[in-house]
Amino acid sequence: MSKIVIKRLKLSPDWAEFIAVLFIVWLPAVLPDGQPASATMRHAELYSQWGFAREIIRSFGGGFLAAFFLWSKPADPSFLSLVSSRVSPARQIAAGVGLWFAYYLFFDFWGLLSSVLHMRSGYAPWFQPQTQVEVMQNTFFSVVNGVSEEIIRVYLLSQCAKLGGGNKKGIVSCAFLIAAYHSYQGSFTAVGFFAVNLVINAFYLRHRSLLALFVWHVMSDCMHSTDLPGWGIVSTLASGAVMDVLSWLGLVAW
Repeated sequence: MSKIVIKRLKLSPDWAEFIAVLFIVWLPAVLPDGQPASATMRHAELYSQWGFAREIIRSFGGGFLAAFFLWSKPADPSFLSLVSSRVSPARQIAAGVGLWFAYYLFFDFWGLLSSVLHMRSGYAPWFQPQTQVEVMQNTFFSVVNGVSEEIIRVYLLSQCAKLGGGNKKGIVSCAFLIAAYHSYQGSFTAVGFFAVNLVINAFYLRHRSLLALFVWHVMSDCMHSTDLPGWGIVSTLASGAVMDVLSWLGLVAW
């Protein structure tokens, strides 16, 4: 039956698979999810036992589905390699930490710029843990989500490059899909995500290191809800550097 539908729509199996993944993984994050309008109610619903389990299952399921499709077809064997054979694991971890710090520095600047321009950001309940238990939930979710979303990135990159006509178009189209996926945080933030993911997509295609991507993503997710070692120093230095740039540009008084 599925083959008949594909033939009638004149879709190749790769396109049909890609559209199915978008509907299952990407579309639910873009469309309204029907959560309560009140921020307090949304927060309580998200951190309830069912709400937390639903988010874990949704995140893990998306990563599992992407991994299944990547493994089920003959592809570049380095595309799903956790550790690149060309670079030591220690250097890949260091690269992941560097990506995270660059990401943090960029979004520190982006956040201040949005304040200067009076841009509103969307409400993200995950970013407002109120108890130690919620912080622990966030940490666990950050690990699951960071790994899953990076596997999804690799899948999107491979399919966008394959169906769109090369790596350069794949980098752009994949960055667009990821930015749209995070549009619930506001359109201005989504533009920042698009810029950041252009760099990260290019980094991955050049070095093929999922390990580095796992490190930066887990750390960037954790930074919204946990106190990493030395976090206060990093935050102060980064914020100061960003404020210096804005002051030099004449956008703020510093």
